[in-house]
Order: sequence, then C-alpha cells, then structure tokens
Amino acid sequence: MVYLKRGELAKATDTGIETIRYYESTGLIHKAERNDKGYRLFPPDTVKAIRFIRSCQDLGFTLKEITLLQNLKIEPDQQCGQVKESVDIKINELDKKIRALTMMRKALVTMSDMCIPEASNRSCHFLELLEEVIS
Repeated sequence: MVYLKRGELAKATDTGIETIRYYESTGLIHKAERNDKGYRLFPPDTVKAIRFIRSCQDLGFTLKEITLLQNLKIEPDQQCGQVKESVDIKINELDKKIRALTMMRKALVTMSDMCIPEASNRSCHFLELLEEVIS
C-alpha cells in the first residue's frame, strides 16, 4: 500500500494543506501515521474520503452535517431514509435561500430601472433607496 504525504494528498485532492490539517484535527479524516523521518503518511483511501467531503461541501452541507453523513456511510445497517432526510433538509434550506435571492434580485432590478444614468449622484434614486434601507 502506497501512503501519501500531506502535500501529495493535497495535490491529489486539490485541497489546501491547512484544510487537510483541519479535517484531520476535527476527525473528518483519520489521523495520519508518522514514518521514521516524522512525515505524516495518509492511506490511499483518504483521497476518497476528502473527495466525499468536498462533494458534500459543494452541495452546501456543513462540516457537522458531513460528519453525520460519514457516520451513516460507515454504518451498514442504517437505512437510506436517514440520508434522504438530511438531503431533504438541505433542499428546504436551499429553497429558502433561492426565494430570498429572488426577492433581492427583483429589488435590485427595480432600483436599476429607476436609475437615470445622466443624473448627478445628488439625485440618484438608487443611492437614496439604499440610504433608506440602511437607516
């Protein structure tokens, strides 16, 4: 079995060394063993573990949620329904964010439509509206 040094692992997973260090310190990946020269060595399956973490993060899962998913993954007797529940919660969170972003976009389009590019900043409706929002 070929073990990887932290830098090699970082390169193989396109992940920063500090991130790998953090994953290790929080238990998201197994602690590395040290060789006789003191280098930390990670087993090859750590690449797969980090790719799993990164995929979950890309889908919006927090590290805490990823830890729960990892635990479900290693429990062969667990039912897929628990994973589905986590995914459904994430979908609901995303739907709320999409609604909020859609409202923000509509407000910005309305402000942009009110803008008269030739007007001076003293009479800029956009800046006036922003000032109202701030106060």
